[in-house]
Amino acid sequence: MLLVGQDQATVEADLGVFVPTGKQAWGGLLRCVPMRLAAAMQQSGEALLRMPGGQERRIRPAGKPRLDRQGRLVVAFIGEGTIPTE
Repeated sequence: MLLVGQDQATVEADLGVFVPTGKQAWGGLLRCVPMRLAAAMQQSGEALLRMPGGQERRIRPAGKPRLDRQGRLVVAFIGEGTIPTE
C-alpha cells in the first residue's frame, strides 16, 4: 500500500538491497502507481510504503515516474530506515 498524505492506493513493489558506498541501503520500483499519487509523491518528496505484514517505511522518489512496457506507471524509490524483512 502506498500512502501519500491522506491518499492511498494498492501498488506492486519490487524491493532490492544495494551497497552504493559501502553502506547497505534499500529501494526499488513501485508499479501501477495512480498518476495522482505519483504527482503527490514527486511534489512532497516522500511517501509511506506499507508492506503486506504491516511494516511501514518512509520512501522518497528517485527520479521521474515513467511508463513500463505494459503501460503501467512506475516510480523508482529509495527507502529510509531499516530494510524491510517481509
